[in-house]
Amino acid sequence: SDTASSGQWENGDPIGTSQNGQQLQPEYDHTPAPGVNCWFTGQHVEGQSSGYNDIDGGVTSVTSPVYDVAGLGAVEVSYWRWFSNTLGDNPGGGTWLVQVSNDGGSTWSNVENTTADNNSWQQVSFVLNDHFATPNQMRLRFAASDDGGGSLVEAALDDLAISAAEAVADVEAPTVAVTQPSGGLYGNGQSLAVRWNASDDVGPMHAPPLHIAS
Repeated sequence: SDTASSGQWENGDPIGTSQNGQQLQPEYDHTPAPGVNCWFTGQHVEGQSSGYNDIDGGVTSVTSPVYDVAGLGAVEVSYWRWFSNTLGDNPGGGTWLVQVSNDGGSTWSNVENTTADNNSWQQVSFVLNDHFATPNQMRLRFAASDDGGGSLVEAALDDLAISAAEAVADVEAPTVAVTQPSGGLYGNGQSLAVRWNASDDVGPMHAPPLHIAS
């Protein structure tokens, strides 16, 4: 469904551009050296204007392969992104959209949908479970668009990371045993140290002391 006539996503070492002294397209990827490559919208050519091969005519997107995260617990996704849409004749005339799918790309949920730019590398993270209760066949889509009117719109993407914890079934009820105080009556206003031991097959095994006023 992409409609952009220029500025389509590509992977490589970007050639940076600037407009009115501000960075439009990044000159460098986000990864520390020796990394140089990232995804970006349209490679520039030295000597051309800053609007050469920026996004024009609609939307351009890049979609990930399917990541099988079925059977895992919390799945966290983070990425670094660059989005610029305020340095042309029509400030704000472009949109940044990130979507996530849990069924291999049949249906999608929005993670980001904004016209706000940053003109620098910015990290974004989210938890898949906030969008889908049970992780399954995850897929990601990153899209940037130019809504017309002389906008200068550029985007870039780097350092995608996916982390997950193995799901463990909680089959035992937790138990708590108070170890202090061991009984008795205490006067009003006394400061008491309350301690206990907790056990469970999943989760914390002990809790720190809690101090309360009786």
